[in-house]
Amino acid sequence: MRYLALCAALAMPAFAQAAATDPKPTAWTERVQPLDAVERLTMPPVDALALKAEDDRHFADTGEKDLRYAASLKADLTPETAGTWERLDNGEMLWRLRVYSKEARSLNFGFDSTGCPPEAASSSIRRTASTSTGPSPPR
Repeated sequence: MRYLALCAALAMPAFAQAAATDPKPTAWTERVQPLDAVERLTMPPVDALALKAEDDRHFADTGEKDLRYAASLKADLTPETAGTWERLDNGEMLWRLRVYSKEARSLNFGFDSTGCPPEAASSSIRRTASTSTGPSPPR
């Protein structure tokens, strides 16, 4: 299964090369659709009390106090089934997906495969932030 991609911007050829000299996401450097036009995936809300109760039961059963970093939510997403594609002025393609989970303190994403061409790059952007993670070419 594929995990989620937070505003993962996959831009083709020139942007992977630009990543080394210009670390800004494609969505910040090119003319793109407004963010509200990009598909939004709403995940189940975080129930912190239920997660704490689960952790407390685990401690009572095992005596082990494991620190929880996150609650895993699996999703089977592909660029063909989720997100928004758009053609940029230079002819390259950009894919974006917004992800929302009420009460989540942060979002973490894992991919079991991306299937991206070697020249693709990805970025994660927080809507309210002026910084981003990436772009970085796939490994």
